[in-house]
Amino acid sequence: MKLLIDSNRNYYLVDEKKKTFSTKYGEIKLSAKNKPLKSHLGYNFYQITPKFHDLLNKCKRGPQAVLLKDAAIIAAFTGINSSDLVVDAGTGSGWLAAFLAKQIYPSKLITYEKNEQFIKIAKENFKLLGVNNIKIKNKDVYTNLSEKEIDLLTLDLPEPWKVNISQIKNGGYAVAYLPQMTQVIKFVSYAEQNKFIIEHVFESQLREWKVSDRIARPEFQQLGHTAFLVFARKIE
Repeated sequence: MKLLIDSNRNYYLVDEKKKTFSTKYGEIKLSAKNKPLKSHLGYNFYQITPKFHDLLNKCKRGPQAVLLKDAAIIAAFTGINSSDLVVDAGTGSGWLAAFLAKQIYPSKLITYEKNEQFIKIAKENFKLLGVNNIKIKNKDVYTNLSEKEIDLLTLDLPEPWKVNISQIKNGGYAVAYLPQMTQVIKFVSYAEQNKFIIEHVFESQLREWKVSDRIARPEFQQLGHTAFLVFARKIE
C-alpha cells in the first residue's frame, strides 16, 4: 500500500499495484519510489509508505474498537515484549489484537472471539495491517480459556469477572477495558479476591489543538470518554 497526502492534508490509501489514482484534484501517476507527485491538474501530492496507524484508519469496524490511545497505554504499562504470552478476549474488530501482536512479534498472540461475523472482520483487518502472528480461537473465553502462565490477558468483554484470571502467571496482568464505572468496581473486587493488586485505573482522553497562523485553541470536536482501563497484577 502507498499513502498519498495532498496540500490540504487529505489522506488516500492506495494499492501500490495501481499505476494511476483519481481524486477531485486530478489524476495522479503513481511512482514505485516515494517522492512528490503532481496531478494532471497541477496539484501537489506526497507519496509515502503508510505506518500502522495510517492503515488502521482504513480498517473495518464491527463492534466498538479499542483505539490506539488505549492500546498504547496497555502496552506501555504492562511492559510486554517478544518473550511474553499475550491473550486477548474478545477479538471484536481486531484492532487491539493487531497492535499488541506488533509489540510481541515474532511471538504469536492468541485471541478469543465467539462471534463468527466479528472473526471475519478481524481477519480482513489483520490482512490489511500485515499482521500474521495472531491465532484466533472461535470459542467462549468465559468457559474455554486454555492458556496457562499468561503474561497479559486483555478483557474487552461485558463481564470480565467471569473469566478465569488465575491462569495468569505471577507478576502478569489482567487488563479490563470497561465503559462503565459499575463494571470497574465489580472487576476490581473480583481481581482482589483472586490474589491480584490493582495498579492503575485509567481514563485516557486526548485533547487535540488547532495551531495555524494566529489561531491556537483546542479543536472544537474532541475524542471524549471511550472506556476505563483497569490494570490488575497477580501477586502470590
